[in-house]
Amino acid sequence: TNPVLPGDHPDPTLLRMGDDFFHCGSSFHFTPYLPIYHSKDLVHWELISRVLPPEKAGWVTDRPSAGIWQGAITYFYGSYWIYFSANGQWFCKADSPWGPWSAAERVNTNPVTGPLGYDNSIFVDEDGKPYMVIKNGQKVNRLQALGKDGQLTDTVINMDWINARLQYSWAEGPVMCKRNGYYYYFPAGDVSGGQYVLRGKELSADSTKWERLGDFFKPITDPGVGFRRPNHIAAPLMLPDGTWWTIGQSY
Repeated sequence: TNPVLPGDHPDPTLLRMGDDFFHCGSSFHFTPYLPIYHSKDLVHWELISRVLPPEKAGWVTDRPSAGIWQGAITYFYGSYWIYFSANGQWFCKADSPWGPWSAAERVNTNPVTGPLGYDNSIFVDEDGKPYMVIKNGQKVNRLQALGKDGQLTDTVINMDWINARLQYSWAEGPVMCKRNGYYYYFPAGDVSGGQYVLRGKELSADSTKWERLGDFFKPITDPGVGFRRPNHIAAPLMLPDGTWWTIGQSY
């Protein structure tokens, strides 16, 4: 029965490790400790840890639209990582999703990277190389690799053309996955609904290398449903039976 996780759990991200699933997302000003949930079936969820200690409660502004955004949970280079935004981009790392989590470290920016914005996510390619999927404002959509220290490295893959003409209003909350040799890039239209998808054979800044596939979800036609188009999905992941699943926000 949907919703599988009642309450306020926007901008979800998913991580599968064997038979275990982990979820994190934006906790805003409601829960400043950034909670992590665990599941064995993507349906039943249990709170297992909090990334930030209680003494960090005053670290974020306690007002609507403030607090912690993003909460991207991922695994690369032998560690678990959480990337989030709170007046800048930060990360914490751990040997286990149950913690303990390291103290928050700010993600460094540079003139090439530019401002990092919020609602970013992490994509790990099949060769194990991680990338931050960067979103800042309406027209900035970029990719940049992460080093073993968790900091941005390598060159920027500039994909600002995705929303240069504001086709998706904001093209926000972007996530990525790879399936059957294709990279899939999922931007949300905006917070009111709409989830879209592009695909390409390579991670390229060249817009001609990507194909726009349009709306990702079929329209919801049930009577009385106000929020008809889910969005801000987690990057889809494959189960052992070959099926693909995601979790998204709705209201």
